[in-house]
Amino acid sequence: FQIEKYRILQPILEHLAKKLGYSVKFSARDGVEQVNVLCAKAPWDVALTTAVGSREQLVKGGSVGIILLASLSERELRQILKNEEETEALIARIDDFRKEGFCFNPATLDQTARYHVDALSVPVTNAENVITGVLTILSTPGVLVQAEKQELINEMQKAAEFCADVMY
Repeated sequence: FQIEKYRILQPILEHLAKKLGYSVKFSARDGVEQVNVLCAKAPWDVALTTAVGSREQLVKGGSVGIILLASLSERELRQILKNEEETEALIARIDDFRKEGFCFNPATLDQTARYHVDALSVPVTNAENVITGVLTILSTPGVLVQAEKQELINEMQKAAEFCADVMY
């Protein structure tokens, strides 16, 4: 896994963060994990960010994990999900992503919950339409729930196309 090869995408993330007003991250798959490889901070004093280089199991990785799981073959997916307790819920979320083309993970203020940020994610694909990464915008709980998601998704998809053009 070569995290350095993604640095060329940083200006795209910076532009998207400024345009949308949300922090943006780019994640890629490394085996059964997702890796946050880039982050651009929202253009305001207090903004959510994610640590570059942080890793999470695909099955635990929220909206990014769902999109990266959707990129796997059925055999690979079965292998990864074979020991998971919430397999049906994960498969339902993967199916929703495949229908919608994006994944939204709303935050909760519940202290015991796993996610405390809203996350809206779209895939980055190569010329063969294979998912190679994920662009995500982050916000405080409830902000993206009330946002005009389709406008955000349209801008994110344009940025994803730029990422694909630059990378491939």
